Amino acid sequence: MNYELETMPKIHLHCHLDGAVTLPIMRELLELSEIPFEEDIRHMRELRDEELSKLIMAGPECRSLPDFLSCFDPVLKVLQTPEQIRCCAREVIRNAKAEGVIYLEIRFAPLLHCRGNLSPEEVVESFLKGMREGELKEGVITRGILIAMRDDTQEKALEVLSLAEKYRNEGIVGIDIAGNEAPFPPKKFAVLWEEAKKKRIPFTIHAGECTDASYVKQALEFGADRIGHGIRAIEDGDLQMELARKKICLEICPTSNLVTASARNYLEIGIRRFMNLQIPVSVSTDDPGIIGTDLRREYKILETEFGFGAWEFRYITDSAIESCFAGEEIKKILREKVCKYWG
Repeated sequence: MNYELETMPKIHLHCHLDGAVTLPIMRELLELSEIPFEEDIRHMRELRDEELSKLIMAGPECRSLPDFLSCFDPVLKVLQTPEQIRCCAREVIRNAKAEGVIYLEIRFAPLLHCRGNLSPEEVVESFLKGMREGELKEGVITRGILIAMRDDTQEKALEVLSLAEKYRNEGIVGIDIAGNEAPFPPKKFAVLWEEAKKKRIPFTIHAGECTDASYVKQALEFGADRIGHGIRAIEDGDLQMELARKKICLEICPTSNLVTASARNYLEIGIRRFMNLQIPVSVSTDDPGIIGTDLRREYKILETEFGFGAWEFRYITDSAIESCFAGEEIKKILREKVCKYWG
């Protein structure tokens, strides 16, 4: 089968809204900024492009996941109004279209966007407005996933779940937890996962990114529908067999894993072993703006570093379609588009 990386239809399951803010998007958001961050905004507006890029992107000094997470602070300051959130969602979808993405799931933590006067509901509604505008203009089917932060309380996590339930018929398709992984294992949120299952709200869990296989095992035991990253599953053969048996998709983000020092090199990620064991695998960018990547670049890495060809690209595309949180009607549309491309 012949293919072209640029035009190949891609499914993007793991993309953070704030992490997808590129320099051009940041400039747009700065122009939309209001109080209460007026002094910070004025400073960032005056920075040259090179200086602003250094502020919002992970540099050589990034040596761990906590280091990486500090890059989000400046970006979050310009995602605190309805106009900014709406604009950001729309622009992220526009970028996705240029990368050949036909289905996109954008995840964000609504409570992180309430530093001004917005309520969590207003945050979600602003995102959904931008999402619909982007979908209509770009033709990229897009859905949202709400994130509860790992260092928040159970009460706040359940608040996020309630938001997902409220907007489940308007484009929000699931929940997640994210943040500094090591001090906050999945079991801390046992009540959240039980409630999500009761409400039949799909969930993915960031696990096994920078810790060990036990975090992936916990996520699996609590019933995660997908695993964010999950690369440390490479340490546990029994766990790998369970992932394969249950068809739990690993959302692998190669460049992100190197930037956060979750893996020392590409081979350590173990994507080929997972695929050989018939574990569903999708490939995403994670935080393309902060990392300085896009899905085309990630696919090129798969080709050059992992030796991917037509079969492997089809595998990760099919895995992502079957594991996405959209309904069967959307999955059918995606299968048809992919089959048409591959012939």
